[in-house]
Amino acid sequence: MRWLGEIKSRYRSAQAKAAVQVNKTECDVFHFLLSLQIDRKKHLCFPFIMSFINSEYHNKVRQVHGITSAQRDAIRAFLQGAVYCWCMNRPEESFAARELVGGDNGDWRGTPLMALYEYYLDGNDDNYDYAVTEAGKAVGRMLFELLADDRRVFDTWEGYTRTYRWTGN
Repeated sequence: MRWLGEIKSRYRSAQAKAAVQVNKTECDVFHFLLSLQIDRKKHLCFPFIMSFINSEYHNKVRQVHGITSAQRDAIRAFLQGAVYCWCMNRPEESFAARELVGGDNGDWRGTPLMALYEYYLDGNDDNYDYAVTEAGKAVGRMLFELLADDRRVFDTWEGYTRTYRWTGN
């Protein structure tokens, strides 16, 4: 619980500066830290704290709609393969959905991910930017759901995108 002492001392100094009433429960400490909108990338030395904050406030699995269960299963299998490949080849590096299926891997033709793009395109080629953006968000939600169900343990933190790192367990 050494990390909690560090957080409480930061909380007390911030409280003195802001003249905020303190309720000394752990929950209030975390609520206060969230209210300060701490830049999580600067605090990766506290992965447990970030995991706690993420699990308490941001780990709500949101379903992806508009695809069949067979398409969902195919996408999950595809993403599972991408995650396994990443963990085998880059075990120390963190990843987000965009590293797995974006950038150089952004051509989804011939993959199960194309079903998401086509759903958001909705038969209108003018919707290209919207379809790309929304399909990318849907892949991120499906990756989150997949890793929540995975038998392996991943550290996670949220920035512009949710990022994961395999813990080796």
